[in-house]
Amino acid sequence: MRFIPSFPLLACMALWLLSPVPSPADKPNIVLILADDMGWSDLGCYGSEIPTPHLDSLAAQGMLATRCYTASRCSPSRASIMTGCEPHKVDVGLLDDDSGRPGYRGRLNPDIPILPELLKKAGYRTYLSGKWHLGKVRGTYPWDRGFDRSRGLLGGAADYYKPMPDRPFGEDGKLLRPEDLPENFYMTEDITQTALAYIDDAAKSKKPFFLYVAYTAPHTPLQAPREEIEKMLPSYRGKSPHAIASKRLEKQKQLG
Repeated sequence: MRFIPSFPLLACMALWLLSPVPSPADKPNIVLILADDMGWSDLGCYGSEIPTPHLDSLAAQGMLATRCYTASRCSPSRASIMTGCEPHKVDVGLLDDDSGRPGYRGRLNPDIPILPELLKKAGYRTYLSGKWHLGKVRGTYPWDRGFDRSRGLLGGAADYYKPMPDRPFGEDGKLLRPEDLPENFYMTEDITQTALAYIDDAAKSKKPFFLYVAYTAPHTPLQAPREEIEKMLPSYRGKSPHAIASKRLEKQKQLG
């Protein structure tokens, strides 16, 4: 499930972070994890039959959103997360194609500051590991919009195993070719390992950090290692979508 902050909330956060009063020790490290096109009930803590123990543990220690709304498309949701604005106001009303019309330019409005730019001014190191999908032409990439380090898919959905020539992949200011990526490349694993490396990098800097971890999973083409698929087959074999949904609902009633 995607969480979209309101603009006042983001503005208040920015004012607090830019205040000269807090010391570096008072500024929390921020890790923002985004799942792509995941159904709201697909986590164990929301009633799913899919085991998600680490996220369930975080939920048990934190807060669950029960009345949270989002844009129904990929790029608009990301635009709101990065800006705190309604997506049309920042020119990402649909996806990352430029229609030439206001609200549908397919990239973040350059006149509106986004989260990593504000956090950099507050003394943060800023990182993106994963999918961007908020601009696919020069001048609109993550390294143009406040991220100190970034690696991942710049456009929309792509093959998890075989990087596609028409889906640009970038790292730290340059575009990568499919042959630049390892032979055993798997998108989800690459995003995770990059995120962990960025945390190590941030520790060396002795600055607070903002890490945006934007997975392509579970967006189509729904690719996963064979062993992971086989683990879940018994949960679905011979069962209708209605039966699965009904079982989730019963679990949700118990959780509530």
